[in-house]
Amino acid sequence: MLGGFILLGAISSGLDQGEKELNAKSCNEGKADKCELLLKDSSFKDYESITNPRFSTRFKAKKRDAEQLSAGFRRLIVCENALKESLRDPDSLKVLDKDYTNLTITYTATNGFGGRNKSMIDCKTGKNYDQ
Repeated sequence: MLGGFILLGAISSGLDQGEKELNAKSCNEGKADKCELLLKDSSFKDYESITNPRFSTRFKAKKRDAEQLSAGFRRLIVCENALKESLRDPDSLKVLDKDYTNLTITYTATNGFGGRNKSMIDCKTGKNYDQ
């Protein structure tokens, strides 16, 4: 019976991709409702396939936003690793918040006296701000 569930899952995800392709084709043929559907679908990534002039700029903006978020995500990972390495007690790092837009990390870590300090690091400048 487990094999049936796996097969059903594979068919289901294939239909989803087929639906996206049909919606993209319909969007390019001028059907605004299909374009709006694709804009709202967070899993749709084939931005270049949209040639409808009424929507192509919105899809380009969505692609740019996704690329910036991805770059921000990578930058925060590098920043967090560097932050951890710089601490007296790296294992004490507790990340409270990551802001992918402003590229900041709010965190706590133990100080030299064993107390916890709350700080924020700006990953663009590398500056730490006590909070």
